Amino acid sequence: AALSPPTLCAQGIRLEPEDRGAFTLEVMVPKFPGRYGSTYSNVVVFASLKMAASDKTAVVFEIPYARSSYEYSYCGYYGCESLSESQSSLGNVYIGAEFSGRNRDFFTSIGIRLPSASEESAGAWTAGLVADIDRWGSFGKDLFVANVAANYYHQSRSGFVSWLRAGPTLLKYSSTACQGGDLFFQYGYQAGFNAPPISSMVGISGLMILTAEEATIAERTMHQLSFSATYTAGSFRPGFQARIPLDEDLKDILEHSIGLSLSYVFK
Repeated sequence: AALSPPTLCAQGIRLEPEDRGAFTLEVMVPKFPGRYGSTYSNVVVFASLKMAASDKTAVVFEIPYARSSYEYSYCGYYGCESLSESQSSLGNVYIGAEFSGRNRDFFTSIGIRLPSASEESAGAWTAGLVADIDRWGSFGKDLFVANVAANYYHQSRSGFVSWLRAGPTLLKYSSTACQGGDLFFQYGYQAGFNAPPISSMVGISGLMILTAEEATIAERTMHQLSFSATYTAGSFRPGFQARIPLDEDLKDILEHSIGLSLSYVFK
């Protein structure tokens, strides 16, 4: 069976016609650069369920969660002291669907994120946002997200896999402090090889804000390099994934994000 990495916008693994659904648990560890005696510890979890509604339609649900801990140590004339703080937050729940036509290589994904993130958890929000920019909008207070994307996913007879994805994402702010919205364009390409029981892919993805009229292209965009590998053992599919930021602004916040995943496919 052809596999797709559990990375882009809560899509989870790609279901085959004989699959009834799949549950995927992903645990990401984004590493922040420590400066001036500060250290960070972050964990971001994405739990997603994809169920086949028909041979051409699937529904998708995802619940994100993030926890971030911060410790700052300093030494002065009167000795050394340290401060610490930790925050956790439920993210914005995702509800979506995936539609394919006669040619299963082409499919459309559409979904929304409901404003369910916890309050006063800026540290956890930051960890959740940069852990995987393909899930932009998964964290943030009073934030409603809607996205649609066109996908092309093809596996050749030799096992070479190619996945191209692009589409708009709307972020709508509903808090009293920040109202209005922003429109983004998300895109990505991944390529790899499926040699059962192992499947691996590498790619690049990014997002561009379309509503920042006075910003330069460099200021409008963020990109990341991604790698994933999955091992199939019956209905279980454990995997490894990594994200590396490619833009200087993103590198100021994130060194890298690595994680493990485990999927269970319902036959």
